[in-house]
Amino acid sequence: MINLLKTISRKILNSLLGLLEQGERQQALDDTRTDKIIRRSDIERLIRAEKTIDLQQKDLSDLDLSELNLEGANLYGANLSRVNFVRTNLAGANLRDSICVETNFLDALLRDTLFHNADLRGAYFSPYSFRTFHRGRFRTKWEIGDIRLANLTGKISDYHKAREACLSISRNLHEQGNFSDATVFRVAAMRANRATRSPFKRYKLYREQGRRYFVAFTGLVRNSFKWFGLIIPDALCVYGESVWRVVIWIILILFVVGPLSIFVSGGLNWSNAPEQSQILLQIDNPFVQSAYFYFQYLLYVFDSFTTTDFSVLEPRNDFVRLVSGLLAFIGIFFAGLLGFVAGNRIRNM
Repeated sequence: MINLLKTISRKILNSLLGLLEQGERQQALDDTRTDKIIRRSDIERLIRAEKTIDLQQKDLSDLDLSELNLEGANLYGANLSRVNFVRTNLAGANLRDSICVETNFLDALLRDTLFHNADLRGAYFSPYSFRTFHRGRFRTKWEIGDIRLANLTGKISDYHKAREACLSISRNLHEQGNFSDATVFRVAAMRANRATRSPFKRYKLYREQGRRYFVAFTGLVRNSFKWFGLIIPDALCVYGESVWRVVIWIILILFVVGPLSIFVSGGLNWSNAPEQSQILLQIDNPFVQSAYFYFQYLLYVFDSFTTTDFSVLEPRNDFVRLVSGLLAFIGIFFAGLLGFVAGNRIRNM
Protein backbone atom coordinates (compact mmCIF):
# COMPACT_ATOMS: atom_id res chain seq x y z
CA MET A 1 0.00 0.00 0.00
CA ILE A 2 2.81 2.37 0.91
CA ASN A 3 4.68 1.59 -2.36
CA LEU A 4 1.50 2.25 -4.32
CA LEU A 5 1.08 5.65 -2.66
CA LYS A 6 4.73 6.49 -3.37
CA THR A 7 4.30 5.56 -7.04
CA ILE A 8 1.11 7.64 -7.36
CA SER A 9 2.68 10.65 -5.62
CA ARG A 10 5.79 10.42 -7.84
CA LYS A 11 3.65 10.40 -10.99
CA ILE A 12 1.61 13.36 -9.75
CA LEU A 13 4.83 15.29 -8.96
CA ASN A 14 6.32 14.53 -12.38
CA SER A 15 3.09 15.65 -14.06
CA LEU A 16 3.12 18.91 -12.13
CA LEU A 17 6.78 19.53 -13.01
CA GLY A 18 6.00 18.82 -16.66
CA LEU A 19 3.11 21.27 -16.64
CA LEU A 20 5.29 23.94 -15.02
CA GLU A 21 8.05 23.40 -17.58
CA GLN A 22 5.55 23.55 -20.44
CA GLY A 23 4.06 26.73 -19.00
CA GLU A 24 7.53 28.28 -18.76
CA ARG A 25 8.26 27.39 -22.37
CA GLN A 26 4.95 28.86 -23.53
CA GLN A 27 5.51 32.00 -21.47
CA ALA A 28 8.97 32.44 -22.98
CA LEU A 29 7.54 32.08 -26.48
CA ASP A 30 4.69 34.50 -25.72
CA ASP A 31 7.15 37.05 -24.37
CA THR A 32 9.12 37.04 -27.63
CA ARG A 33 6.02 37.05 -29.85
CA THR A 34 4.54 40.17 -28.25
CA ASP A 35 5.80 43.71 -28.64
CA LYS A 36 6.91 43.96 -25.01
CA ILE A 37 10.50 44.89 -24.23
CA ILE A 38 12.71 41.81 -24.42
CA ARG A 39 15.23 41.32 -21.64
CA ARG A 40 18.14 38.97 -21.18
CA SER A 41 16.06 36.90 -18.76
CA ASP A 42 13.46 36.25 -21.49
CA ILE A 43 16.11 34.88 -23.83
CA GLU A 44 17.64 32.79 -21.04
CA ARG A 45 14.22 31.20 -20.44
CA LEU A 46 14.01 30.34 -24.13
CA ILE A 47 17.44 28.72 -23.97
CA ARG A 48 16.48 26.69 -20.89
CA ALA A 49 13.26 25.64 -22.60
CA GLU A 50 15.42 24.33 -25.51
CA LYS A 51 13.23 26.10 -28.04
CA THR A 52 14.38 27.61 -31.33
CA ILE A 53 15.16 31.24 -30.61
CA ASP A 54 13.06 33.31 -33.02
CA LEU A 55 13.67 37.02 -32.44
CA GLN A 56 13.28 38.33 -35.97
CA GLN A 57 12.60 42.07 -36.27
CA LYS A 58 12.74 42.47 -32.47
CA ASP A 59 14.35 45.41 -30.71
CA LEU A 60 17.27 44.03 -28.69
CA SER A 61 19.32 47.21 -28.64
CA ASP A 62 21.69 47.82 -25.72
CA LEU A 63 21.18 44.31 -24.26
CA ASP A 64 24.01 42.36 -22.64
CA LEU A 65 23.84 38.94 -24.33
CA SER A 66 27.40 37.90 -23.58
CA GLU A 67 28.32 34.24 -23.07
CA LEU A 68 24.90 32.91 -24.18
CA ASN A 69 24.26 29.96 -26.47
CA LEU A 70 22.36 31.48 -29.42
CA GLU A 71 23.33 28.80 -31.92
CA GLY A 72 20.94 28.81 -34.89
CA ALA A 73 19.00 31.82 -33.55
CA ASN A 74 16.78 33.71 -35.98
CA LEU A 75 17.67 37.40 -35.62
CA TYR A 76 16.50 38.43 -39.08
CA GLY A 77 15.89 42.18 -39.26
CA ALA A 78 16.41 42.60 -35.51
CA ASN A 79 17.76 45.81 -34.00
CA LEU A 80 21.04 44.67 -32.41
CA SER A 81 22.61 48.09 -32.01
CA ARG A 82 25.17 48.22 -29.20
CA VAL A 83 24.36 44.65 -28.12
CA ASN A 84 27.16 42.91 -26.26
CA PHE A 85 27.82 39.51 -27.90
CA VAL A 86 31.22 38.91 -26.24
CA ARG A 87 31.99 35.15 -26.18
CA THR A 88 28.44 34.39 -27.39
CA ASN A 89 27.79 31.31 -29.52
CA LEU A 90 26.20 32.65 -32.72
CA ALA A 91 27.10 29.66 -34.90
CA GLY A 92 24.57 29.30 -37.70
CA ALA A 93 22.58 32.33 -36.51
CA ASN A 94 20.65 34.39 -39.05
CA LEU A 95 21.51 38.10 -38.78
CA ARG A 96 20.36 39.07 -42.27
CA ASP A 97 19.08 42.65 -42.64
CA SER A 98 19.78 43.24 -38.96
CA ILE A 99 21.03 46.53 -37.52
CA CYS A 100 24.37 45.89 -35.82
CA VAL A 101 25.61 49.47 -35.35
CA GLU A 102 28.39 49.49 -32.72
CA THR A 103 27.59 45.87 -31.82
CA ASN A 104 30.34 44.02 -29.95
CA PHE A 105 31.18 40.62 -31.52
CA LEU A 106 34.56 40.22 -29.80
CA ASP A 107 35.47 36.53 -29.29
CA ALA A 108 31.98 35.48 -30.45
CA LEU A 109 31.63 32.15 -32.27
CA LEU A 110 30.56 33.16 -35.78
CA ARG A 111 30.80 29.86 -37.67
CA ASP A 112 28.32 29.94 -40.58
CA THR A 113 26.69 33.11 -39.23
CA LEU A 114 24.73 34.93 -41.95
CA PHE A 115 25.24 38.70 -42.38
CA HIS A 116 23.40 39.41 -45.65
CA ASN A 117 22.73 43.16 -45.94
CA ALA A 118 23.40 43.72 -42.23
CA ASP A 119 24.32 47.24 -41.12
CA LEU A 120 27.68 46.71 -39.42
CA ARG A 121 28.84 50.29 -39.03
CA GLY A 122 31.11 50.60 -36.01
CA ALA A 123 30.73 46.93 -35.07
CA TYR A 124 33.65 45.21 -33.33
CA PHE A 125 35.00 41.83 -34.40
CA SER A 126 37.97 39.79 -33.27
CA PRO A 127 40.92 40.33 -35.66
CA TYR A 128 41.31 36.60 -36.37
CA SER A 129 37.84 36.59 -37.95
CA PHE A 130 39.24 38.30 -41.05
CA ARG A 131 42.58 36.60 -41.53
CA THR A 132 41.58 34.66 -44.63
CA PHE A 133 39.09 35.03 -47.44
CA HIS A 134 38.05 32.16 -49.62
CA ARG A 135 35.19 30.91 -51.69
CA GLY A 136 33.97 27.60 -50.37
CA ARG A 137 34.06 24.25 -52.12
CA PHE A 138 32.12 24.18 -55.38
CA ARG A 139 31.60 27.94 -54.93
CA THR A 140 28.52 27.32 -52.78
CA LYS A 141 29.30 29.91 -50.11
CA TRP A 142 31.37 33.01 -49.43
CA GLU A 143 33.32 32.95 -46.18
CA ILE A 144 35.73 35.23 -44.41
CA GLY A 145 37.34 33.26 -41.65
CA ASP A 146 34.37 31.60 -39.95
CA ILE A 147 31.84 34.18 -41.15
CA ARG A 148 29.56 33.07 -43.99
CA LEU A 149 28.36 36.03 -46.01
CA ALA A 150 26.09 34.32 -48.52
CA ASN A 151 24.92 30.94 -49.69
CA LEU A 152 25.36 30.77 -53.46
CA THR A 153 22.91 28.80 -55.54
CA GLY A 154 24.15 30.22 -58.84
CA LYS A 155 21.60 33.06 -58.88
CA ILE A 156 22.69 36.65 -59.47
CA SER A 157 20.75 37.80 -56.41
CA ASP A 158 23.03 35.65 -54.22
CA TYR A 159 26.09 37.51 -55.45
CA HIS A 160 24.33 40.83 -54.83
CA LYS A 161 23.81 39.75 -51.19
CA ALA A 162 27.47 38.75 -50.88
CA ARG A 163 28.51 42.10 -52.35
CA GLU A 164 26.35 44.09 -49.91
CA ALA A 165 27.64 42.08 -46.94
CA CYS A 166 31.27 42.61 -47.98
CA LEU A 167 30.75 46.35 -48.48
CA SER A 168 29.08 46.67 -45.07
CA ILE A 169 31.97 44.98 -43.28
CA SER A 170 34.52 46.90 -45.36
CA ARG A 171 33.00 50.23 -44.34
CA ASN A 172 32.87 49.05 -40.73
CA LEU A 173 36.55 48.07 -40.67
CA HIS A 174 37.58 51.26 -42.48
CA GLU A 175 35.85 53.37 -39.83
CA GLN A 176 37.81 51.47 -37.16
CA GLY A 177 41.09 52.16 -38.97
CA ASN A 178 41.62 48.51 -39.91
CA PHE A 179 42.51 49.32 -43.53
CA SER A 180 44.20 46.00 -44.32
CA ASP A 181 41.15 43.86 -43.53
CA ALA A 182 38.84 46.46 -45.07
CA THR A 183 40.75 46.02 -48.32
CA VAL A 184 40.12 42.26 -48.27
CA PHE A 185 36.37 42.84 -48.03
CA ARG A 186 36.41 45.56 -50.69
CA VAL A 187 38.13 43.23 -53.14
CA ALA A 188 35.62 40.52 -52.25
CA ALA A 189 32.78 42.95 -52.99
CA MET A 190 34.31 43.78 -56.38
CA ARG A 191 34.58 40.09 -57.25
CA ALA A 192 30.99 39.48 -56.20
CA ASN A 193 29.95 42.42 -58.38
CA ARG A 194 31.91 40.89 -61.26
CA ALA A 195 30.04 37.62 -60.79
CA THR A 196 26.73 39.46 -61.24
CA ARG A 197 27.93 40.54 -64.70
CA SER A 198 28.91 37.06 -65.83
CA PRO A 199 27.54 36.50 -69.36
CA PHE A 200 26.76 32.87 -68.53
CA LYS A 201 24.65 33.80 -65.49
CA ARG A 202 23.03 36.66 -67.40
CA TYR A 203 22.10 34.38 -70.28
CA LYS A 204 20.52 31.92 -67.85
CA LEU A 205 18.62 34.76 -66.16
CA TYR A 206 17.33 36.12 -69.47
CA ARG A 207 16.16 32.67 -70.51
CA GLU A 208 14.29 32.27 -67.22
CA GLN A 209 12.69 35.71 -67.64
CA GLY A 210 11.57 34.85 -71.17
CA ARG A 211 13.01 38.01 -72.72
CA ARG A 212 12.84 38.61 -76.46
CA TYR A 213 15.88 37.55 -78.42
CA PHE A 214 17.07 41.05 -79.39
CA VAL A 215 16.67 42.45 -75.85
CA ALA A 216 18.41 39.42 -74.36
CA PHE A 217 21.26 39.62 -76.88
CA THR A 218 21.93 43.35 -76.37
CA GLY A 219 21.79 42.91 -72.59
CA LEU A 220 24.18 39.99 -72.80
CA VAL A 221 26.68 41.95 -74.91
CA ARG A 222 26.50 44.98 -72.60
CA ASN A 223 27.09 42.90 -69.47
CA SER A 224 29.87 40.94 -71.18
CA PHE A 225 31.83 44.18 -71.71
CA LYS A 226 31.30 45.18 -68.08
CA TRP A 227 32.32 41.69 -66.92
CA PHE A 228 35.49 41.79 -69.02
CA GLY A 229 36.24 45.29 -67.74
CA LEU A 230 36.12 43.98 -64.17
CA ILE A 231 38.32 40.97 -64.92
CA ILE A 232 41.24 43.02 -66.30
CA PRO A 233 41.97 45.13 -63.16
CA ASP A 234 41.61 42.05 -60.98
CA ALA A 235 44.10 40.11 -63.10
CA LEU A 236 46.57 43.01 -63.32
CA CYS A 237 46.64 44.37 -59.77
CA VAL A 238 43.70 42.95 -57.73
CA TYR A 239 41.76 46.20 -58.11
CA GLY A 240 44.71 48.37 -57.17
CA GLU A 241 45.65 46.46 -54.01
CA SER A 242 48.50 44.10 -54.99
CA VAL A 243 51.94 45.51 -55.77
CA TRP A 244 53.33 41.99 -56.12
CA ARG A 245 50.80 41.14 -58.84
CA VAL A 246 52.12 44.05 -60.93
CA VAL A 247 55.73 43.07 -60.25
CA ILE A 248 55.01 39.49 -61.35
CA TRP A 249 53.48 40.74 -64.60
CA ILE A 250 56.55 42.92 -65.29
CA ILE A 251 58.93 40.00 -64.63
CA LEU A 252 56.85 37.70 -66.83
CA ILE A 253 56.87 40.16 -69.74
CA LEU A 254 60.56 40.99 -69.43
CA PHE A 255 61.92 37.47 -69.10
CA VAL A 256 59.40 35.30 -70.95
CA VAL A 257 56.82 37.04 -73.14
CA GLY A 258 59.13 39.74 -74.48
CA PRO A 259 62.04 37.58 -75.73
CA LEU A 260 59.66 34.93 -77.07
CA SER A 261 57.53 37.46 -78.99
CA ILE A 262 60.63 39.07 -80.53
CA PHE A 263 61.97 35.68 -81.58
CA VAL A 264 58.65 34.49 -83.05
CA SER A 265 57.99 37.73 -84.95
CA GLY A 266 61.26 37.45 -86.90
CA GLY A 267 64.15 37.89 -84.51
CA LEU A 268 67.03 40.33 -84.40
CA ASN A 269 69.67 41.24 -86.96
CA TRP A 270 73.15 40.14 -85.82
CA SER A 271 74.99 41.47 -88.91
CA ASN A 272 75.36 44.95 -87.41
CA ALA A 273 76.82 43.52 -84.20
CA PRO A 274 80.09 41.79 -85.25
CA GLU A 275 81.46 41.62 -81.72
CA GLN A 276 78.39 39.82 -80.35
CA SER A 277 78.26 37.53 -83.39
CA GLN A 278 81.90 36.53 -82.94
CA ILE A 279 81.40 35.78 -79.26
CA LEU A 280 78.35 33.64 -80.09
CA LEU A 281 80.29 31.61 -82.71
CA GLN A 282 83.26 31.06 -80.39
CA ILE A 283 81.12 29.37 -77.73
CA ASP A 284 81.32 25.58 -78.12
CA ASN A 285 78.90 24.56 -75.38
CA PRO A 286 75.34 24.56 -76.85
CA PHE A 287 73.80 25.36 -73.47
CA VAL A 288 76.07 28.37 -72.91
CA GLN A 289 75.50 29.47 -76.52
CA SER A 290 71.72 29.38 -76.02
CA ALA A 291 72.10 31.29 -72.78
CA TYR A 292 74.14 34.03 -74.50
CA PHE A 293 71.59 34.14 -77.35
CA TYR A 294 68.76 34.57 -74.82
CA PHE A 295 70.78 37.20 -72.93
CA GLN A 296 71.08 39.38 -76.05
CA TYR A 297 67.33 39.11 -76.66
CA LEU A 298 66.74 39.98 -73.03
CA LEU A 299 68.90 43.11 -73.39
CA TYR A 300 66.86 44.15 -76.42
CA VAL A 301 63.58 43.62 -74.52
CA PHE A 302 64.91 45.74 -71.63
CA ASP A 303 65.87 48.35 -74.21
CA SER A 304 62.34 48.41 -75.66
CA PHE A 305 60.56 48.09 -72.31
CA THR A 306 62.41 50.99 -70.69
CA THR A 307 62.54 53.07 -73.94
CA THR A 308 66.32 53.44 -73.67
CA ASP A 309 68.92 52.80 -76.42
CA PHE A 310 71.74 50.52 -75.31
CA SER A 311 71.12 47.32 -77.29
CA VAL A 312 73.42 46.74 -80.27
CA LEU A 313 71.09 44.30 -82.05
CA GLU A 314 68.38 45.69 -84.35
CA PRO A 315 64.98 44.37 -85.52
CA ARG A 316 65.07 42.09 -88.53
CA ASN A 317 61.79 43.31 -90.09
CA ASP A 318 58.90 45.72 -89.62
CA PHE A 319 56.86 43.21 -87.63
CA VAL A 320 59.61 43.04 -85.00
CA ARG A 321 59.61 46.85 -84.91
CA LEU A 322 55.85 46.79 -84.26
CA VAL A 323 56.30 44.31 -81.42
CA SER A 324 59.10 46.48 -80.02
CA GLY A 325 56.79 49.51 -80.02
CA LEU A 326 54.12 47.51 -78.22
CA LEU A 327 56.67 46.46 -75.59
CA ALA A 328 57.61 50.11 -75.08
CA PHE A 329 53.94 51.03 -74.60
CA ILE A 330 53.45 48.13 -72.17
CA GLY A 331 56.53 49.22 -70.22
CA ILE A 332 55.17 52.77 -69.81
CA PHE A 333 51.77 51.40 -68.78
CA PHE A 334 53.13 49.02 -66.14
CA ALA A 335 55.50 51.67 -64.75
CA GLY A 336 52.51 53.96 -64.19
CA LEU A 337 50.41 51.11 -62.81
CA LEU A 338 53.14 50.13 -60.35
CA GLY A 339 53.37 53.69 -59.06
CA PHE A 340 49.59 53.95 -58.69
CA VAL A 341 49.23 50.65 -56.80
CA ALA A 342 52.21 51.38 -54.55
CA GLY A 343 50.75 54.80 -53.70
CA ASN A 344 47.35 53.27 -53.03
CA ARG A 345 48.84 50.67 -50.66
CA ILE A 346 50.88 53.30 -48.82
CA ARG A 347 47.79 55.47 -48.39
CA ASN A 348 45.77 52.54 -47.01
CA MET A 349 48.54 51.67 -44.56
